[in-house]
Amino acid sequence: MILISDRIGTFVESDFVLSLNEPCAIEDTSWIKTGKTTFPWWNGFYEEGVGFEPGLNTATARHYIDLCAAAGIPYHSLDGLGNTAWYGGPNVPYQGADPTTAVDGLDLAAVLAYARRQGIRIRLWMNWKAAEAQMERAFPLYREWGIEGVMLDFMDRDDQEMNRFVRRAIALAAENELTVTLHGCPKPTGLERTYPNLLSHEGVMNLEYNKWDKIGITPEHEVTVPLTRMIAGPLDFHQGSFRAVRPGDFAPQMAAPRVIGTPARTLASYVVYQNHLSMVADYPSAYRQHPALPVLAAIPTTWDDTRVLEARVGEYVVIARRAATTWYLGAMNDKAAREFQLTLGFLAEGNYRLTVWEDNEAKSEYISRREFMGSRDDLLHLRLIPAGGALVIITQHHD
Repeated sequence: MILISDRIGTFVESDFVLSLNEPCAIEDTSWIKTGKTTFPWWNGFYEEGVGFEPGLNTATARHYIDLCAAAGIPYHSLDGLGNTAWYGGPNVPYQGADPTTAVDGLDLAAVLAYARRQGIRIRLWMNWKAAEAQMERAFPLYREWGIEGVMLDFMDRDDQEMNRFVRRAIALAAENELTVTLHGCPKPTGLERTYPNLLSHEGVMNLEYNKWDKIGITPEHEVTVPLTRMIAGPLDFHQGSFRAVRPGDFAPQMAAPRVIGTPARTLASYVVYQNHLSMVADYPSAYRQHPALPVLAAIPTTWDDTRVLEARVGEYVVIARRAATTWYLGAMNDKAAREFQLTLGFLAEGNYRLTVWEDNEAKSEYISRREFMGSRDDLLHLRLIPAGGALVIITQHHD
């Protein structure tokens, strides 16, 4: 396929890749629910001021479940610490560990029971080799336990054998009402049309590199991938951290890594990046009491319409997405300060309340909120500091 357009935004707005796939093969899709998930691997199971040792243990899982319940995050993921999988043995290479039993200190039955009482569902990370060897037995057990879904990782290739495995795993997951996320995988090809339980793919250089790469994920890269890789479909970017540093102040660290930019930029990324299972990847005390956490948790993970308002590869991107009758607008830039005068002609007739979360260098959280009324005939002015961002929530106002 070749896409040709006189504006780059057309590529993001298009569903052409999706439409090349077969229609939905799942008769009843009512059990498939998108949403956000915690992911402790990214922050290295770091935590402050708790009365237990953070790690692959019951107390840590309960701690994250408490965050999910308090913040309105529907899923918590059990993954690995260092190179130890939650089910024992190394993350990679897979050496035969049983993905239906947990490491010592992690009482899986107790964690699942606690999550059910809190209204939170659990997701499980797996090396793809573990799934290949054990999924015929494990997936039906996961369904019995109430597991929401699985992340399959380290495929690292897209030859015929791997494509056959991925399709077989996703189909078996669907039979057992499990959603799937693919990490360590190539770009998507729209298979989620056939199997909508496939929520997201990695297949992109993302914020995990802030753990070890001396340059880290740069603002320029963050405004390149929505206009390149994301054309192929949803992407997981390890989002969520409000612990941001200015360009030039970044240094990698395996535990509690930081991101380049601002908290408003983090909020904007949940609109700019299409992801049906976006992460809330930082540690719980990094979120508690932060004014932007309720906003982050409330941003939808599925959309009814998408409009690219401004975009230039490696420089800036402004995307508006609609969920039901509410519009969400996300703006991100490179290291250059930028100002935008945006037309709101994508709105229907009527009056709207616009709530803007934007950069504020004078506040300790570097984020401010303003609110005003407007209509489709108005211009929206946004000012972004270097590596900044803005989130705008637009709701119809009825007198």
